[in-house]
Amino acid sequence: EACVSGNNHLDAVEMPLVSVFTCVYNRADKINRVFRSINSQTYPNIEHIIIDDGSTDSLMEVVDEYMRTSKYPVIFKSKVNGGKHTATNMAWDLAKGEYILQLDSDDELLPHAVEYLVGYMVFVRLYIIHLTDELRNAISASYACHRTKAGRHKRSPILHQHHIGSLSL
Repeated sequence: EACVSGNNHLDAVEMPLVSVFTCVYNRADKINRVFRSINSQTYPNIEHIIIDDGSTDSLMEVVDEYMRTSKYPVIFKSKVNGGKHTATNMAWDLAKGEYILQLDSDDELLPHAVEYLVGYMVFVRLYIIHLTDELRNAISASYACHRTKAGRHKRSPILHQHHIGSLSL
């Protein structure tokens, strides 16, 4: 069972990697807010991906300092300005995490935010898998086959195990 409280740090499960990405364009004066926010997280398994969409301000200097002081791995890529959507696509391609969180350059999270989000997602995943197994067992025991008019047994395509199994995350 996953722990969702800030005191238990998901002790019962493996800590999945969370990729947090920030796409930025000319926000050197704002981005420290998101850097402080990421560095204050209690969740230990985070990577921070920063995509510079062709900034012309002093963003690189601010990012260099952050990369030296961050307690998490930081991946920085700079590209020719192409719009936030192209920077977002690049970030998704670089993300290695099981969970992905987008933060804008002026966003801020409470210190336990990522820990709570992961705890919730792990809990929901375990609950859905458990529910799916229970549902699969009930269906295969009672309803997986039905009689046709000719008296033959036929597996119902709607209740077939493959379809039920697709509910799993």
